[in-house]
Amino acid sequence: MDTTTAARVGEGRFGSSIRCLISVTDGPSFKGVASNLSANGLFIEVAGDLLPGRNTTVEVFLRASSNTPALFVRGVIARRSNSEDRTPEGKMGVGIRISEAPAEYHALFVDESVNRSERRPHTPYPLLAYDGNTLDDVFELLEEMGAQPRRVRVTGPEGLKDWQDVPKLLLVDAADALTLDIPHQADRQGVLRVAIASSQSEILGSLLRRLGYQYLIRRPLHRDAIEILFRNLLHKGQSRRASPRVVLGVSAELRTHSWAPARPCSVLDLSRGGCLLASRRKLPLRKKVKLVIGGEITGTRDLVLTGHVIRRRYDDDSMEWQVALRFHPSVDAQGVQIGRLLHSTTVAPAKKVVATPSQRLFAFARRALGQGRKLLPLPGHPDRRRDARARFDRHVCKLDESGTKVTALLTGYDLTPRGMRVQPHPELEVGTHFSLSLHDQTRQRPIEISAEVIRDDGLDGLALRFLDLSTDMAGRIDGLVAALPAANSLVMAGIESSVENIATD
Repeated sequence: MDTTTAARVGEGRFGSSIRCLISVTDGPSFKGVASNLSANGLFIEVAGDLLPGRNTTVEVFLRASSNTPALFVRGVIARRSNSEDRTPEGKMGVGIRISEAPAEYHALFVDESVNRSERRPHTPYPLLAYDGNTLDDVFELLEEMGAQPRRVRVTGPEGLKDWQDVPKLLLVDAADALTLDIPHQADRQGVLRVAIASSQSEILGSLLRRLGYQYLIRRPLHRDAIEILFRNLLHKGQSRRASPRVVLGVSAELRTHSWAPARPCSVLDLSRGGCLLASRRKLPLRKKVKLVIGGEITGTRDLVLTGHVIRRRYDDDSMEWQVALRFHPSVDAQGVQIGRLLHSTTVAPAKKVVATPSQRLFAFARRALGQGRKLLPLPGHPDRRRDARARFDRHVCKLDESGTKVTALLTGYDLTPRGMRVQPHPELEVGTHFSLSLHDQTRQRPIEISAEVIRDDGLDGLALRFLDLSTDMAGRIDGLVAALPAANSLVMAGIESSVENIATD
């Protein structure tokens, strides 16, 4: 079979035969040939007896061909053939419903000869349920964003009962949300629920949370912040890490060619999908490399991972390159080894990694030769917290240089008088300086602060340090911390904010 030819076989479909690798999360991998691609799914012929079952989450790596680039997509097994349907070549088929794919994948189905309005939309859509004109302004905002919103009534014959096309967001006026019957399959289908309220009631968030709502937006609406929130929710998962990561700080080796000598590096963090390295050597973007983590780290044999350079940045302080790698879908044995390494590694600050005598001797020799920066696991750092820390699971606005426009919406973890922690964001990395805006309990003018990202704690988020605090600003932040519950409390914070994440932990 020709695996490089590609032709359109029908509207919305891409007729092709592309060699691929399908990987089950925490499981085996299979080689196959993908065909009959569409924006919502694809069919793969696979050789093997132990095929993944229905509803199994898988990752598919489509290899580059003369007509298509190399692509990663993620999806769920929607159907699979039975053993009696096996082809004469011994192959069976699986149909995959795509849940996440890059823009380059959807570009395969764009036909410029077809009018844009006649194309089948591929973007998740928001559904607004309201009577009268209570959410007209939100509907108009979503239309301006190009989100293709749809509307249903709350009551009457056109009231919300069910849906055929599953929405990504369900937006409801808070007054209606307390009595609206949501279709029973909404939770299983992953529909995010957002309530919009004019009330400043303290108990409203708790009531809505019990009903399954994840977000509460209070009026008056902050247009820029709301727009960014909607974009994040509508495309949730596409700009976030697909796999959990852990901070390692261990020595490893890089190989760029089979004949070239290995170069030392440090693995700063690792996930099943990729890693972040520190290397004295500059690597070209999209370069294919092999990462070798030694058996003294894995506890068994060497772990060899193949990946591509997707991002790099030179660090002036360490005089090294920070390099981000994206792995190919790992074969079964590598998947097991990565899983063991991730599960055996901790980021808890109280635990230290003690090097063996042979490791210390080896590291001393490498340092004497000037090779590598850190060739031993980084010791756990002590808890340096000196200030009261309050839980702050709210959104804060990242501002542009002028301080007048919101450029990103950050989700907070906790807050102290000196700084705060936020969830990782593509626009932030260690050393980034920016301005942010948050509200205190009196909802007076926003607190606008300059901040710097001083630490990346992996799954625990990014640590920010506040800069150039005036006496007035410091006092307002102290009051804000005092008004919030302690960081170890599971009670939703009582501070009023325009956007609240009211989902349970």
